[in-house]
Amino acid sequence: LLMNAQLKQGKDRISTFKQSIQHSACFLDAIISELAQDAANKDTILSLEQAVISLAESEEIATAQIEAYTNLAAVIHGDNEPDFSQITSARARITSEFQAEPKKLTSHKHYSGFKAAQVQLGINTGGDDDDDEIGVVGQHGDDLDPYSRAALTNPYRNPCGHTYNFASLKILAEKKQKCVTPSCRAPINLQEAQKDIEAEFRIKQRARNLRASQSQSQALDIDD
Repeated sequence: LLMNAQLKQGKDRISTFKQSIQHSACFLDAIISELAQDAANKDTILSLEQAVISLAESEEIATAQIEAYTNLAAVIHGDNEPDFSQITSARARITSEFQAEPKKLTSHKHYSGFKAAQVQLGINTGGDDDDDEIGVVGQHGDDLDPYSRAALTNPYRNPCGHTYNFASLKILAEKKQKCVTPSCRAPINLQEAQKDIEAEFRIKQRARNLRASQSQSQALDIDD
Protein backbone atom coordinates (compact mmCIF):
# COMPACT_ATOMS: atom_id res chain seq x y z
CA LEU A 1 0.00 0.00 0.00
CA LEU A 2 2.83 2.37 0.85
CA MET A 3 4.51 1.67 -2.47
CA ASN A 4 1.24 2.25 -4.33
CA ALA A 5 0.85 5.59 -2.57
CA GLN A 6 4.41 6.58 -3.50
CA LEU A 7 3.83 5.64 -7.13
CA LYS A 8 0.60 7.64 -7.25
CA GLN A 9 2.33 10.63 -5.71
CA GLY A 10 5.16 10.43 -8.25
CA LYS A 11 2.75 10.03 -11.16
CA ASP A 12 0.66 12.99 -9.99
CA ARG A 13 3.78 15.13 -9.68
CA ILE A 14 4.88 14.33 -13.24
CA SER A 15 1.32 14.90 -14.53
CA THR A 16 1.29 18.37 -12.96
CA PHE A 17 4.68 19.08 -14.51
CA LYS A 18 3.36 17.99 -17.92
CA GLN A 19 0.41 20.35 -17.61
CA SER A 20 2.74 23.26 -16.81
CA ILE A 21 4.79 22.41 -19.91
CA GLN A 22 1.67 22.47 -22.06
CA HIS A 23 0.65 25.87 -20.66
CA SER A 24 4.15 27.24 -21.28
CA ALA A 25 4.14 25.88 -24.84
CA CYS A 26 0.81 27.57 -25.61
CA PHE A 27 2.09 30.85 -24.18
CA LEU A 28 5.33 30.65 -26.18
CA ASP A 29 3.42 29.75 -29.35
CA ALA A 30 1.27 32.87 -28.90
CA ILE A 31 4.40 35.02 -28.46
CA ILE A 32 6.05 33.57 -31.58
CA SER A 33 2.85 34.05 -33.58
CA GLU A 34 2.70 37.71 -32.52
CA LEU A 35 6.39 38.29 -33.30
CA ALA A 36 5.94 36.75 -36.75
CA GLN A 37 3.77 39.70 -37.75
CA ASP A 38 6.92 41.81 -38.20
CA ALA A 39 9.95 40.64 -40.21
CA ALA A 40 12.18 42.70 -37.92
CA ASN A 41 11.60 40.04 -35.24
CA LYS A 42 13.15 37.21 -37.27
CA ASP A 43 16.29 36.94 -35.11
CA THR A 44 14.21 37.06 -31.93
CA ILE A 45 12.04 34.19 -33.16
CA LEU A 46 15.08 32.10 -34.10
CA SER A 47 16.55 32.70 -30.63
CA LEU A 48 13.43 31.07 -29.12
CA GLU A 49 13.96 27.82 -31.00
CA GLN A 50 15.83 26.09 -28.19
CA ALA A 51 13.04 26.94 -25.75
CA VAL A 52 10.54 25.32 -28.14
CA ILE A 53 12.76 22.24 -28.48
CA SER A 54 13.16 21.96 -24.70
CA LEU A 55 9.40 22.13 -24.13
CA ALA A 56 8.72 19.48 -26.78
CA GLU A 57 11.38 17.15 -25.37
CA SER A 58 10.27 17.73 -21.76
CA GLU A 59 6.65 16.88 -22.53
CA GLU A 60 7.67 13.65 -24.27
CA ILE A 61 9.84 12.73 -21.28
CA ALA A 62 6.97 13.46 -18.88
CA THR A 63 4.61 11.33 -20.97
CA ALA A 64 7.09 8.43 -20.96
CA GLN A 65 7.60 8.72 -17.20
CA ILE A 66 3.85 8.75 -16.54
CA GLU A 67 3.60 5.56 -18.60
CA ALA A 68 6.46 4.06 -16.57
CA TYR A 69 4.66 4.86 -13.30
CA THR A 70 1.48 3.24 -14.66
CA ASN A 71 3.39 0.11 -15.67
CA LEU A 72 5.05 -0.12 -12.26
CA ALA A 73 1.70 0.12 -10.49
CA ALA A 74 0.47 -2.82 -12.56
CA VAL A 75 3.61 -4.88 -11.87
CA ILE A 76 3.32 -4.41 -8.11
CA HIS A 77 0.09 -6.40 -8.17
CA GLY A 78 1.91 -9.23 -9.93
CA ASP A 79 4.72 -11.51 -8.83
CA ASN A 80 7.59 -9.54 -10.41
CA GLU A 81 9.81 -7.11 -8.53
CA PRO A 82 9.17 -3.56 -9.88
CA ASP A 83 12.06 -2.01 -11.82
CA PHE A 84 12.14 1.67 -10.82
CA SER A 85 15.03 2.40 -13.19
CA GLN A 86 12.59 2.62 -16.10
CA ILE A 87 11.34 5.95 -14.72
CA THR A 88 14.76 7.58 -14.85
CA SER A 89 15.78 5.82 -18.08
CA ALA A 90 12.75 7.33 -19.85
CA ARG A 91 14.56 10.68 -20.03
CA ALA A 92 17.63 9.24 -21.76
CA ARG A 93 15.49 7.21 -24.14
CA ILE A 94 13.40 10.17 -25.32
CA THR A 95 16.48 12.40 -25.69
CA SER A 96 18.17 9.74 -27.82
CA GLU A 97 15.07 9.34 -29.99
CA PHE A 98 14.85 13.08 -30.62
CA GLN A 99 18.49 13.18 -31.66
CA ALA A 100 18.32 10.06 -33.83
CA GLU A 101 15.10 11.16 -35.55
CA PRO A 102 15.18 14.96 -36.15
CA LYS A 103 11.83 14.81 -37.95
CA LYS A 104 10.22 13.51 -34.76
CA LEU A 105 11.06 16.90 -33.27
CA THR A 106 10.08 19.07 -36.24
CA SER A 107 6.71 17.30 -36.52
CA HIS A 108 6.00 17.77 -32.80
CA LYS A 109 2.91 19.83 -31.99
CA HIS A 110 4.93 22.32 -29.91
CA TYR A 111 7.19 22.94 -32.89
CA SER A 112 4.37 23.70 -35.31
CA GLY A 113 4.00 27.34 -34.25
CA PHE A 114 7.73 27.90 -34.66
CA LYS A 115 7.67 26.32 -38.13
CA ALA A 116 4.66 28.43 -39.12
CA ALA A 117 6.53 31.58 -38.06
CA GLN A 118 9.54 30.50 -40.13
CA VAL A 119 7.39 30.05 -43.20
CA GLN A 120 5.62 33.37 -42.62
CA LEU A 121 8.94 35.22 -42.43
CA GLY A 122 10.46 33.38 -45.40
CA ILE A 123 13.03 31.47 -43.31
CA ASN A 124 14.14 28.35 -45.16
CA THR A 125 12.87 25.28 -43.30
CA GLY A 126 14.03 22.74 -45.88
CA GLY A 127 10.53 21.48 -46.74
CA ASP A 128 9.62 17.82 -46.35
CA ASP A 129 12.50 16.29 -48.29
CA ASP A 130 12.93 12.70 -47.14
CA ASP A 131 16.58 12.48 -48.18
CA ASP A 132 18.71 11.49 -45.19
CA GLU A 133 21.43 13.94 -46.15
CA ILE A 134 19.24 17.03 -46.32
CA GLY A 135 20.92 18.40 -43.21
CA VAL A 136 24.38 18.44 -44.77
CA VAL A 137 25.39 21.94 -45.80
CA GLY A 138 25.18 22.42 -49.53
CA GLN A 139 23.92 18.88 -50.22
CA HIS A 140 20.67 20.16 -51.76
CA GLY A 141 21.37 23.88 -51.76
CA ASP A 142 19.70 24.16 -48.37
CA ASP A 143 21.74 25.18 -45.35
CA LEU A 144 20.03 23.38 -42.49
CA ASP A 145 21.09 22.51 -38.99
CA PRO A 146 21.10 18.66 -38.90
CA TYR A 147 20.15 18.67 -35.19
CA SER A 148 17.28 21.20 -35.10
CA ARG A 149 16.44 21.02 -38.83
CA ALA A 150 16.13 24.83 -38.78
CA ALA A 151 17.93 27.20 -41.12
CA LEU A 152 21.55 27.90 -40.27
CA THR A 153 22.03 31.35 -38.78
CA ASN A 154 25.32 30.99 -36.88
CA PRO A 155 27.11 28.15 -38.73
CA TYR A 156 30.03 26.28 -37.17
CA ARG A 157 31.69 23.21 -38.69
CA ASN A 158 32.43 20.23 -36.46
CA PRO A 159 35.81 18.51 -37.16
CA CYS A 160 33.89 15.77 -39.01
CA GLY A 161 32.91 18.36 -41.65
CA HIS A 162 29.22 18.75 -40.83
CA THR A 163 27.90 22.21 -39.99
CA TYR A 164 25.50 23.15 -37.21
CA ASN A 165 24.26 26.29 -35.58
CA PHE A 166 26.64 26.99 -32.70
CA ALA A 167 23.77 26.61 -30.21
CA SER A 168 23.11 23.07 -31.44
CA LEU A 169 26.78 22.14 -31.24
CA LYS A 170 26.85 23.39 -27.67
CA ILE A 171 23.80 21.31 -26.73
CA LEU A 172 25.25 18.16 -28.30
CA ALA A 173 28.62 18.76 -26.64
CA GLU A 174 27.02 19.26 -23.21
CA LYS A 175 25.08 16.01 -23.65
CA LYS A 176 28.23 14.26 -24.90
CA GLN A 177 26.36 13.24 -28.05
CA LYS A 178 27.83 12.45 -31.47
CA CYS A 179 27.16 14.01 -34.87
CA VAL A 180 23.52 13.30 -35.75
CA THR A 181 24.13 13.20 -39.50
CA PRO A 182 23.32 9.69 -40.80
CA SER A 183 26.39 7.49 -41.43
CA CYS A 184 28.68 9.88 -39.53
CA ARG A 185 28.31 9.67 -35.72
CA ALA A 186 31.66 11.41 -35.16
CA PRO A 187 32.30 13.01 -31.74
CA ILE A 188 31.18 16.61 -31.26
CA ASN A 189 34.20 18.79 -30.44
CA LEU A 190 33.13 22.32 -29.52
CA GLN A 191 36.70 23.47 -28.93
CA GLU A 192 37.83 22.50 -32.43
CA ALA A 193 34.66 23.61 -34.26
CA GLN A 194 35.31 26.47 -36.67
CA LYS A 195 33.13 29.15 -38.19
CA ASP A 196 31.81 27.90 -41.54
CA ILE A 197 32.66 30.90 -43.71
CA GLU A 198 31.26 29.32 -46.88
CA ALA A 199 27.88 28.59 -45.30
CA GLU A 200 27.77 32.06 -43.76
CA PHE A 201 28.48 33.59 -47.18
CA ARG A 202 25.61 31.61 -48.75
CA ILE A 203 23.26 32.63 -45.95
CA LYS A 204 24.12 36.32 -46.38
CA GLN A 205 23.94 36.03 -50.17
CA ARG A 206 20.44 34.56 -49.98
CA ALA A 207 19.40 37.31 -47.58
CA ARG A 208 20.70 39.95 -50.01
CA ASN A 209 18.93 38.27 -52.91
CA LEU A 210 15.70 38.13 -50.91
CA ARG A 211 15.92 41.81 -50.01
CA ALA A 212 16.64 42.70 -53.64
CA SER A 213 13.68 40.61 -54.80
CA GLN A 214 11.40 42.24 -52.25
CA SER A 215 12.57 45.72 -53.26
CA GLN A 216 11.97 44.91 -56.92
CA SER A 217 8.51 43.57 -56.12
CA GLN A 218 7.67 46.71 -54.15
CA ALA A 219 8.89 48.89 -57.02
CA LEU A 220 6.67 47.02 -59.46
CA ASP A 221 3.70 47.47 -57.12
CA ILE A 222 4.32 51.22 -57.04
CA ASP A 223 4.58 51.37 -60.84
CA ASP A 224 1.26 49.57 -61.15
